[in-house]
Amino acid sequence: EETARNQLVIECDHPAVVGIEGQTITLMYTTWENPHSIQFSVFDGLNRTDGSFDVQVQAVNDPPEIASDQPPSVEVFEDQSYNFYILGTDEEDRFVTWSDDTDLFDISPKWGTMAFTPTQLEVGEWWVNITATDSGGLTDEVLIRYVVQNVNDAPVITSISPEDGVKYKEGKIVTFTV
Repeated sequence: EETARNQLVIECDHPAVVGIEGQTITLMYTTWENPHSIQFSVFDGLNRTDGSFDVQVQAVNDPPEIASDQPPSVEVFEDQSYNFYILGTDEEDRFVTWSDDTDLFDISPKWGTMAFTPTQLEVGEWWVNITATDSGGLTDEVLIRYVVQNVNDAPVITSISPEDGVKYKEGKIVTFTV
């Protein structure tokens, strides 16, 4: 007497197997692998039959991942330099290309470094989108809020009136403007 299909037991001991249900073996690959065979057994309660099938996993471009510890909000001060290195990884590429959408600074496209010294004109809040792009055009982005704090600037003397070296007569009132 033949064993009903729903009573067959399939066994497969391979690291990519994530489940066996009925006559279906489910595999999941998270990275590319060389072509290889998957060995399996079918057992009907009395007899075992071995089989195999070939698998060829094709590489898929995964997006890069920004893996930096840059906080989502950064406080910087006018006239003080700020330097940071942002980190990113990509499974297929050794390097990612960096870009930003701000006039506050330019990120190094190759290295992900940024360095700037904000001026009085840049005091305020800046929302900056930093993007990592891989060679396949896939991206990851992080939005960072930069707050440039104002710093009290010392007064600047631009001119003195009357000019230095002018002679005055004794007893005359002289007024200076700074």
